[in-house]
Amino acid sequence: MIEGIQKKILAISSKLDPYEVFICYKESEEDGERTADSVLAQDIYAELDRQGIRTFFSRISLKEK
Repeated sequence: MIEGIQKKILAISSKLDPYEVFICYKESEEDGERTADSVLAQDIYAELDRQGIRTFFSRISLKEK
């Protein structure tokens, strides 16, 4: 089962251009609310994206996957 999932992930990722930046942050608090870091990370992502820098930001990058 895990092997099948890994193969699917590798198949998807092999078709994507590599990222130049990876943004790591905590998405939500225990109550489900977004963290301040999450909001700041999204602002950073938006600026990097505006500059044409391919950035992995899970909130957006994984949305379509």
